[in-house]
Amino acid sequence: MSLVTASLCVALLVAQDPVPTLTSRFDASVRDAFANALRAPTTGSPLADARLESSTREPGGRQRVVYLLDESEMEPVTDSTPPAPLRASALESWLIDRITRSAPRLDYVRIQHAEQTQLTPSGSTRKCKTWLEFAGLEADVEQACDLMSKLVTANRKHVFIEGMFLFADATNRPTDPGVSVRTLTASEAAEMRGQMLKLKDVDVLAQPSIITSGGQRATISTINQVSYVADFEINVNGDRPIVDPEIRVVQEGLLLDLCPIIDADGETIRLIPRLEVDTLQRPIREFETEIGGVAELTIQVPFVEKVRWEPEPLELRSPQNAVMVSGLRVSRYDAESEDGDRDEVSMSLILTLTVTDPATDVSSGNDGIVGWFDAPQNLAAATLTRPALKDLRMDDPIEIRTATGTVKGTLIGWLNDTMFIRPEGPVTVGDRIHFVHRDVFEPN
Repeated sequence: MSLVTASLCVALLVAQDPVPTLTSRFDASVRDAFANALRAPTTGSPLADARLESSTREPGGRQRVVYLLDESEMEPVTDSTPPAPLRASALESWLIDRITRSAPRLDYVRIQHAEQTQLTPSGSTRKCKTWLEFAGLEADVEQACDLMSKLVTANRKHVFIEGMFLFADATNRPTDPGVSVRTLTASEAAEMRGQMLKLKDVDVLAQPSIITSGGQRATISTINQVSYVADFEINVNGDRPIVDPEIRVVQEGLLLDLCPIIDADGETIRLIPRLEVDTLQRPIREFETEIGGVAELTIQVPFVEKVRWEPEPLELRSPQNAVMVSGLRVSRYDAESEDGDRDEVSMSLILTLTVTDPATDVSSGNDGIVGWFDAPQNLAAATLTRPALKDLRMDDPIEIRTATGTVKGTLIGWLNDTMFIRPEGPVTVGDRIHFVHRDVFEPN
């Protein structure tokens, strides 16, 4: 089974007023679809949601400032709970470096993590907190605070990401130049995508699009699930053994994790990419064994080749707001071949990133924007403006304004700050949302 998903942690469109408390609500019929579609944790952007927690004056004309970046509620710890951060993420490392370059005379700049756990009769619960702290002379601290204010404002904007993944034959190339990264203008990227679609030896894997917020992770993945016989369970019924195979699933495909950070000027993007490509060797290795006295049982042992690419953050400065990555060597196997025919291909990806300001939606009467759409499930996820966030009610009628007209839809649930919609027709990423009964709603 092959799945193509684009998932995102939809950030809150934060204005200056306090963040409202939202409750998770779901239509039970689509709960499983939510779980499958959202492959990344639904949390806000640590930059867009950052707030000044304390400012302390110290002897000698010095000052210490703390910004709260993230704080979770006390939640149950399960097998799927991610581990608490042990080191700074790429975004946090970039933020430390950015502040240090802005105010190099600061005494220190650091990001810290704290974890609080409790034991309850039903199990363990955990609460995590992340904060930014810096100190120094008042003038230097004021300079760093000014930068933080600009970064928070900038990363409340949206980043619209258009992508293309493609494979090209690499077996006849005499040299291996390695991975190449170059920036393009949006028009150059569009022209390049058009040229790639015309080439016969190029296989376009996917052309996804997604909207996220500054400092927010977005994940695009294409997954192929392959079943295999991992083991056998032997049960004896009288003198006859009953053999039941144990079927497991191995996944192959690619996962692109993107975190676009909007710099203080509101236009320059620092893109933190991480690409993983897993290729299942074919045919799957097999060996015969004897279990419980039953001979000639065939067990399969899959082997997955892994390619990882995680470069330093890329800088995209307008008008060079697109990037092309080429030269990633991966293997492809013929699924129908019994001899494991293997080809080496060169993988490339083209990404165009466009910054948009959600404030324009408020002034134009729109309540939000579609950031993700799953056609097979007929589900859409959207980020809403601050006024609209106060009007959330299950089963509210919604209009989705597309390029070809208006599509009706219904609000069917929300998880943290991510809104889920059941549209009555096809929609695309970037379509605007409008609450039909907006004028009669009263803020909570």
